[in-house]
Amino acid sequence: MIDLISETNIRRTLTECEDKGILHSSDAPGRPDAKGNKPKLYQIENDDPSVFEKMVQNYPSYALGELLASDYVNRLVEKFTFIKIFDLIKEKLETDADFRVIASKSLMNLSALKEEYKNFAQELQTTIYEVRPQPGVVDAHSEKKINYLSDELHEIGKELIPNEIRLIQILEDFEPVDAVRFYRENIHRSVVEGLGRLAEKGIITEGLHQFLIFDNYLSPLTSYPVNSTLQLILPQPFQRIYEDIYLLDGESFGLMSTRTAAIYNYFPDILFELVRSDPPDWEALGTIIMQMIFHWNVASTRFDLICICLDEIYKKSECSGNYHVGIDGLGYAITDLDSNSQLLPNEKARSILVEGSIPMIFKEVSHDLYGSELMEDPFTCLRPCLAFRDMGWRSDFKTIDEILPELKFKLEEYEKDDEW
Repeated sequence: MIDLISETNIRRTLTECEDKGILHSSDAPGRPDAKGNKPKLYQIENDDPSVFEKMVQNYPSYALGELLASDYVNRLVEKFTFIKIFDLIKEKLETDADFRVIASKSLMNLSALKEEYKNFAQELQTTIYEVRPQPGVVDAHSEKKINYLSDELHEIGKELIPNEIRLIQILEDFEPVDAVRFYRENIHRSVVEGLGRLAEKGIITEGLHQFLIFDNYLSPLTSYPVNSTLQLILPQPFQRIYEDIYLLDGESFGLMSTRTAAIYNYFPDILFELVRSDPPDWEALGTIIMQMIFHWNVASTRFDLICICLDEIYKKSECSGNYHVGIDGLGYAITDLDSNSQLLPNEKARSILVEGSIPMIFKEVSHDLYGSELMEDPFTCLRPCLAFRDMGWRSDFKTIDEILPELKFKLEEYEKDDEW
């Protein structure tokens, strides 16, 4: 086996780097050795990003950890921005799994990187957002760009559409545990503050506001503002409550339940967000509500089945405590992110979504066993989730007779505001 860190190999590597313009050498002070050779000092030639790129290309992955975590790379990020440095290593991130792990842990701890993202997150609160115009208010082929916290939003439209935000999108190229932790530490708070201001101004309802807070925490890399608010709920209604969830550092699935409860507790708000851009007549509205109630009852049945599986996994306490939960192809996956192992048995992973496609009610038979029965009225009655009861939230059935009047009131008030 070749000794990669022998003196001969080290000298050869240093010479190659010097020949390629990566390093500059000079004689160190002091006397020469017995062979007449003076020690040499090696310095990185300059802050040209191409020099950094050469080092990444020429060094083996296992040797790059200290480089990526160094003051030198921190200075490059500070001087040239993270996107510039990312573009130099993107290909290696995609093709070298070992490098991806090392880069994720090293880069995400750079002070310059954290500072850049915190500044960016503050700008998210006052940045320029695209807003889809309402018919008849502005030309159908034009879109105005305005400050999303300004009062002008009330004049040209309410449905916020997705944005190309590369600083968020590139985090997907790193290890998910490191990327999600980094997002939560440096971006999430500012997004929450921005969402709060949107709710204060009436641009989004309180129900959507509560949902987005937890959605941005649990599923940050695919949440608003990278994806539009309605895209998170449609086109597969309410699938989001059990899709693309990160539970890190021993977090319980109670966080999932809180996001889910935001829809159940504010169901008229969510329906209002779906129909207010093109309100139907009252007869059609009733049909839409029944359809959405049924979709909720399917999604929440699946959610309960998934939570039962998670509960079993948590009780075993044999895994890392870092999980990703979501759809994987035609099945479902609960993944231990540290070992990249699937924690659901194959048969359960394949059947859980199919099993939950018919709305059911679950009842606890014993401490670890649940019985189930079909819902009698899945089109007119909203089922609660099992977790709602244990967390002290509303856990009874919500009927269409309760939902419809509240939704009608919201639409009527909205039409009055428009007329004014």
